[in-house]
Amino acid sequence: MLDRLYAIRYGKGFKYGGPDFAFMYYLAKVRDKWVLIDTGFSSADIAMDMGITMIPIRNEIMEIVMPEQISDILITHSHWDHIDDIDKYKKARIYLSQKTFDKAVSENCESTRKCLHDTKANNRVCIIGSGMKLLDTFTYEEVGGHAEDSGVFFFRHGENKYCIIGDECFSIDYFINNVAIDNAYDVEKNVRFTNQYNDAGVIPLPSHDGSVLLRYRQVSENIVQIV
Repeated sequence: MLDRLYAIRYGKGFKYGGPDFAFMYYLAKVRDKWVLIDTGFSSADIAMDMGITMIPIRNEIMEIVMPEQISDILITHSHWDHIDDIDKYKKARIYLSQKTFDKAVSENCESTRKCLHDTKANNRVCIIGSGMKLLDTFTYEEVGGHAEDSGVFFFRHGENKYCIIGDECFSIDYFINNVAIDNAYDVEKNVRFTNQYNDAGVIPLPSHDGSVLLRYRQVSENIVQIV
């Protein structure tokens, strides 16, 4: 049962996306658990190279939850801006696909690789696949459109069905208008996903569309509450 869901913006601007491009992840309260969907990143070197302005959001987040209270992390895919702060949550259980795990431990930064190896050794890595329901709330689906390992998480709240879509679509408008992303690993899979769930009336929650912060109830400058 999902009690609350927040979108958190931790960066903005991108040399390939312009000044309004946002970097976000999601925070959920599921009964007595605090759950992150993706973790973001905090490398100053990457931010500078990619033209990203990092936002100091620690105090805003701590008004809601302390980092050590995060018990579970769901990962959409292995790209650095979705997983490379995972080492900040050393006690959390991590849910990710086998493809995402394999790519992250071979391609991501040293701290991410070490965290995943250590977490697996401590039996806190949960390998997930399409159709699996997690924490009695989120249903995972592997898509493989944006990236070879990219996936999404569905959940229901009231009469609405939502999807935390990672990077399968960068903007809500593109999702609504069935516009494929321009850097898809597999365009056909990306288009099929977007068409299917847009037609089904699913509400998209992307990782890089700053308009999310204008569509939902503002909690602080960089955090909104969706449910």
